[in-house]
Amino acid sequence: MHDSTEPRADFHELLAEQLRRAPWLLISLAAHVLVGCFFWLLARLEPAAPPPAAPPAIIAGSPVEDRVEDAVPDELPREEQVSDEPQEEPVVASDDTEQEEESQQGDEGESASYESGSANFEGAGMGGGRSSRRGHGNGGSRSREGSGGRTTQAGVTEGLQWLARHQDEDGHWDADEFDRHCEGTRCTGAGGSLHDVGLTGLALLAFLGDGHHPNRVTPYRDTVRRGLRWLVEQTEEGGGDDGLIGGRKGKAFLYDHALAALALCDGFLLSGQENLREPAQRAVNFVLRARNPYKAWRYEAPPNGENDSSITGWMVFVLKTAQDAGLEIEKDALAGALQLFDELSDTATGRCGYLQRGETPARTDVNRERFPATNSESLTAVALLCRIFLGQRPEEHPLLEAHADLLSAKPPVWSEQGTTHDFYYWYYATFALFQMGGERWARWNEKLKIALLRNQRRDDHAKGSWDPLDPWGEDGGRIYSTAMAVLCLEVYYRYAPVLANERARPR
Repeated sequence: MHDSTEPRADFHELLAEQLRRAPWLLISLAAHVLVGCFFWLLARLEPAAPPPAAPPAIIAGSPVEDRVEDAVPDELPREEQVSDEPQEEPVVASDDTEQEEESQQGDEGESASYESGSANFEGAGMGGGRSSRRGHGNGGSRSREGSGGRTTQAGVTEGLQWLARHQDEDGHWDADEFDRHCEGTRCTGAGGSLHDVGLTGLALLAFLGDGHHPNRVTPYRDTVRRGLRWLVEQTEEGGGDDGLIGGRKGKAFLYDHALAALALCDGFLLSGQENLREPAQRAVNFVLRARNPYKAWRYEAPPNGENDSSITGWMVFVLKTAQDAGLEIEKDALAGALQLFDELSDTATGRCGYLQRGETPARTDVNRERFPATNSESLTAVALLCRIFLGQRPEEHPLLEAHADLLSAKPPVWSEQGTTHDFYYWYYATFALFQMGGERWARWNEKLKIALLRNQRRDDHAKGSWDPLDPWGEDGGRIYSTAMAVLCLEVYYRYAPVLANERARPR
């Protein structure tokens, strides 16, 4: 039998022992609590891990713009002199070594319609590589120097700078009041007030030729956008004049329309802007309606049966550019133009006439004495360039060689009196002889650079422009002379050398 007091004694002893140890237990408990609090606070102070990144959205037709980020320089280096000795220019290959992606549309959030009154240039479609005759898919040289050298590219850049400075806010170039944009000494050389449409087209062609268009990020993308938008806004809608750009202003309104239509087609070709397709097609349709049945063009629309080689040359390039851009044309119109050039070309002299076979270029009564027609072979140059792009080849048509010989005998010369100046002639002959290549081109090219680069204005607000000293300077003014000179200096990359490329292909 157990004593009932024994467990009680044991309990009291155990309790006394635990009480003796209590401080250490409390210390241990407090230590554990403190350690737990430390780790809890540390966890609260650490930044939360970021959530997994969402995959990028895939949007059909996302724009990828071709960017040229270099800003327009104030000054470009110029070589000390342009050699008088002819040098062979390297042939410009037609395929670009850099694959350039063009965007399908412009800035996000802009409307794609001209109807809203705030038209812009967004649309589907890819520019670049759509033209078999372009030197590069984007229409201009990727290199700032091009293949004409630093001096030549400097001339192009400064010419474009001058044109950009004298563009109106609404996008057009004002033939006779462009000087309101001048700072300090005003530019001289006003043109005819009736030719704003044609001169706007010509200025745009100069920018497009250097690779500036609505879907390429360059210093002049907005300049081109505004200009093309203005041309679209000047286009007649409905009736017999549907598609006519600028209306019937003056006797030579078809010349102005041709230049504007060429700019619209070129802008569509290079940018792929689908909302340029419809206005460009309507402008082309008007060209086709103005053509004489089975032949070519003159001043009248509807046509009256007369034809001349000058305006026909511009119309050929409107139609060829439209064709390259995928617009609808009538191929027999090109055949009719070729027939006219054949009729007006004298096989004995190699000269293409204006209205009659083998006659000299046209002159007005006012400028006939100052700018003798015998100093120019402008219409022969028109015929030669058109023949090449209409498919004729020197091996099969010796007349092309005769044309080229005639041009080579009258190279560009800048004179104090200006009697030898003819920007229109120099433009067509430069592009034609570039296509022909060889010694004739090398000699012409050197003479051209001497004539243009040494006489580009370097002073005041006229810096970068050329004085309008030629048979058509009173009509076109400084905008005309500057745009034409820039186009001449872009020859190295504006159109692919068709004949050279064909000869290089394996047989």
